[in-house]
Amino acid sequence: MNIQVDSNPVVTVNTNNASVNASRRWDTGPLTLGTHTVTVTWNTANSAGQFINLEGLLTWKNDEIRGVRIIDSSFSGRQMSQMDIECANYLCRAMTQMGGVEQVIVNLAINDARWVTPESEYRANAEQIISMMRTDNLYVPVVFVLPFDGADHTRDGLDLYGGVLGNIASNTTGVHFVDLSLDMPKIPDDRSLPVARGLYADPLHMSADGHTEWAGLMQHALMEG
Repeated sequence: MNIQVDSNPVVTVNTNNASVNASRRWDTGPLTLGTHTVTVTWNTANSAGQFINLEGLLTWKNDEIRGVRIIDSSFSGRQMSQMDIECANYLCRAMTQMGGVEQVIVNLAINDARWVTPESEYRANAEQIISMMRTDNLYVPVVFVLPFDGADHTRDGLDLYGGVLGNIASNTTGVHFVDLSLDMPKIPDDRSLPVARGLYADPLHMSADGHTEWAGLMQHALMEG
């Protein structure tokens, strides 16, 4: 992926390099206190059809002058049904290695709504993520999120999984549930329509403006909670 901070030179980072520690892919180095713009784009050296999976942009220990870290420990195209013990354990190890994790946001519902993951399997794997985090001594708040309503699935499916996540949050200490799909517009089949507000890149993914909108809603929800 190509990474640029403000107007500084673009840096190319290969997150597929097995010799790179998954929890320390790249660091900006010291940054001045203030607002900075980090732009991550697809590198043309990638083969056609490949994706870049960005796990997060983090300020080191919430201290802006220490810089921003990009951590790539994600799985492409996952459903909650695919978050088996191996996957959950891998993610927990990455967070443990990274250290300083203060909150975990779990955004898994859209693919499950598309492919109709059995409710019991969805619940079991969601609970498993929390259980494995606690086993690894990651006693930090967990926030389950419904992100938006995709173009090619029904609201009933999204509500089903939202109900599961809300129930888990209500009955588990340190777990919370946020439904941003109530604030983000449903993706219409014709994304040029005004209702889409330019927030989506395709029937299943947000555009750059969509990510900005979603991040603002997420920040507001976290501050309220």
